Amino acid sequence: MTISRPRRRATFVGGAPRVAASRRSATVWGLAALYGFVSAFGVAFLRIVAGSLVSGAGAIGGVALLFAFGVCVVFEASAFLLMRLLMQQTCPDRSSGGSALGVLALGAVADVVLNRVLVAAHAFPLFFGLVSVMLFCLPYPLAFELVVVRSRTRWAAAATVAVVLALAVGPIRSAQERLAVQQWYAAHPGLDRRLLQGVDWPGGEPDALEFGPFGARVTVFFQDSNIDGVSDAVVTVAPPDADPCGSIGITDGEGTRQSAPERCDRVAPGVWAVAAGDFTGRVERRGGVLLTLSVDSNRGSQDDLAAVARSLHPLNDHQLWPYLRTFSLLDWLVL
Repeated sequence: MTISRPRRRATFVGGAPRVAASRRSATVWGLAALYGFVSAFGVAFLRIVAGSLVSGAGAIGGVALLFAFGVCVVFEASAFLLMRLLMQQTCPDRSSGGSALGVLALGAVADVVLNRVLVAAHAFPLFFGLVSVMLFCLPYPLAFELVVVRSRTRWAAAATVAVVLALAVGPIRSAQERLAVQQWYAAHPGLDRRLLQGVDWPGGEPDALEFGPFGARVTVFFQDSNIDGVSDAVVTVAPPDADPCGSIGITDGEGTRQSAPERCDRVAPGVWAVAAGDFTGRVERRGGVLLTLSVDSNRGSQDDLAAVARSLHPLNDHQLWPYLRTFSLLDWLVL
């Protein structure tokens, strides 16, 4: 007669199964975030190219947009295959293509919201540092938990992280902007901060701030400009005692430069009408500075320069951010 001994229940020291499960979950989250980054990069590339195209760019613009769409498709297909492979390895019974698409779609929607709320940069991942990239990858493992994993505990944890992320984006954004501006101020110790003023030019996208003997200068680009893609306007802010007929900003094939006006007529107290080449403009003493607005005359009467001048306002940390293009290593690591 064979006597079978009762099998002993395995014992583990230090909660080894729980540690192994935690490591497994952390690995899944990390891979889901990495594959989400692949998807987010594809969408961002398409958005960057589409947003930078000039309206009416013709065949060249069409080719560029088609190329960007192809790149986006490659990244999205790669992210889809990788995400589905991860599902097959972790939850084989819930690894359908629809689940993978659901994870990528939820993550993409969250990324679009974060891109509009978290920072003032134009598109992910340009001008984004380590912290921002990590935050932008976080929605994908959260979506993975909600779509694939059927565990109330894991759902509760994912929901908690999502709420914390939603509450944190505002303070994080403010801290990022404040740090970038402070670092930028430190790199420009002799800057006259009175010159840090901007205008609201309808349809215009400001480029980076430039400084020189002319004061502070910003080139403005319009999406409705001609096929040549040359920026169409220049905003110059100079000290109040500057000569209103000294120079105005113009753009040509070599970039933005100052040019002596061919015409400078006083049209009202503290207001001058100027012209140089193909550019016409308005000069005003306003807000403790001398403001010069110059625009390509090919735009016709699209712009009310008097209304643009009235919108002059000092730039706070949030408003100054879009005008910055250079950051230190510390900025990149934190932003």
